[in-house]
Amino acid sequence: MADGAHNIEIEFIDGGSVSRGLTPALSIIVSTASVDCAASTATGIPVSECNALLALYTATSGANWTINSNWTAALPVSSWYGVTVANGNVTRLDLGLNDLNGSLPIDLGDLSELTHLFLQDNQLTGGIPAELNSTNLAYLYFSGNQLSGVVDLNFPALDTLYLADNQLTFTDLEIQVPASAGIANFNYAPQDVVHGFSCSPCIDGDNKITITPSLAVNANDNYQWYFNGQAIPGATARIHQKSSANLTDAGDYHYVVTNTLVPGLTLTSSVLTIGVDDVDSDAINHFVTRWKTDYTGTGSSDDTSIIIPLFPGETYDFSIDWDNDGVFDNDYSTDVDVTHTFSAIGEYTIRIKGTFPRIYFNNGGDRLKLIAV
Repeated sequence: MADGAHNIEIEFIDGGSVSRGLTPALSIIVSTASVDCAASTATGIPVSECNALLALYTATSGANWTINSNWTAALPVSSWYGVTVANGNVTRLDLGLNDLNGSLPIDLGDLSELTHLFLQDNQLTGGIPAELNSTNLAYLYFSGNQLSGVVDLNFPALDTLYLADNQLTFTDLEIQVPASAGIANFNYAPQDVVHGFSCSPCIDGDNKITITPSLAVNANDNYQWYFNGQAIPGATARIHQKSSANLTDAGDYHYVVTNTLVPGLTLTSSVLTIGVDDVDSDAINHFVTRWKTDYTGTGSSDDTSIIIPLFPGETYDFSIDWDNDGVFDNDYSTDVDVTHTFSAIGEYTIRIKGTFPRIYFNNGGDRLKLIAV
């Protein structure tokens, strides 16, 4: 059917007789045209409000809403599904549980007489536009979406604000919550946001565990770390660390966060598993030394090198991590002295694992370069 107005063929049955044809006495007008807000007088609302509704329809995939009856048609907007008009202005939108998918457009701020906005239980993402700031707003239902970003919705008429079950963090809520004492019905917990970890790997070559949350730094946040479902005593720092981890430290880690300005809300992270293979069970037996390459003396190597002297006749079978980064660079299985040249003069920590009976300087060589064991 082409856009515009159309005559409908009507069939009348009266006492067994059939009358068929175009009946001028009964005229039915069906509009299939898309509204042009600037040109149409059919909508019954200001052009700016009409455009705001179309922006919402477009931004949230209106063609795929569960119900979108009459939306975008050149008809009075009061006939569009979920739209209430009073005194020539949009005053209410009832589009909850309607499969809106996308982000809210800033054009919603042009609905200046809007008092009720029901958008709960959809698939809305992104933030709540700052332009949505009409002083007439009294009922805002945003719960059950995936909204994020800072919330600042404090209006004189606001009676009900539902924000639960989104992806709001403490930082997003720290402005809204303390200022909401005058809102009769206010709900922001729980939130569906799940944070993870920004460390990879979370255990280094020294078997030191350092787990860093992906949750942004916030001075008002309080952390508690858990291992295999049990709170770790004293583990309340944002970054969880443990030196000299062993096999008993392999397991599941997660954190729980609360906030002093946002009471009643707890955020729980996903689970990070440190496996047995991640923990070097031999690390406690590693031989770790520190060298300063330019401490030279008679018979020593040059000032960017070290020589590790071995004892002739002993059995050696070891690996060396030359820069203590957890990667063992070279393997050795003889009693021949080991020489390594660094890229520059400096102090270097060297880690040795395996069968390594001793270093044998015999009062010479690079003994002055070895500064710590």
